[in-house]
Amino acid sequence: MRAAKISEKMERKKKKSDKKSKAAAGAKKAPAKEETKKVALPKSITTRADGKVQILVEAKPGSKKDEVLEVCDEFVGISVQAEPRAGEANANIIEFVADVLGVKKTSVAIDKGSKSKSKVVEVAGITAAEVYEKLKASCDSR
Repeated sequence: MRAAKISEKMERKKKKSDKKSKAAAGAKKAPAKEETKKVALPKSITTRADGKVQILVEAKPGSKKDEVLEVCDEFVGISVQAEPRAGEANANIIEFVADVLGVKKTSVAIDKGSKSKSKVVEVAGITAAEVYEKLKASCDSR
């Protein structure tokens, strides 16, 4: 009889310890789910195979101030003060995008469209999600 009581106590202790370990394991996994929070990126911001981020930009040179006008699926609208002659607007776009994203100017380049209002800007050293969040924040703050 005494042996039965001892075995019952041992089983209860085992169940309690199993519950505690499951609770601890669940608590450890919860923050991991928060870290993998995904943001739906627009098609205008993509990641290339080499890790650089491409941004489809619709430039509006000769504006009153440098700002991100909109971030949509088709393009990111950016206005710059510089006029579109002798590459002034392109240099201004590179400088402005680097400033908004918090990267060096050497990390930003115009890949395509140097003589067009529609451009493909590439950025190194930052993720597409970070690019989207920073451009969106800049757009919303105006």
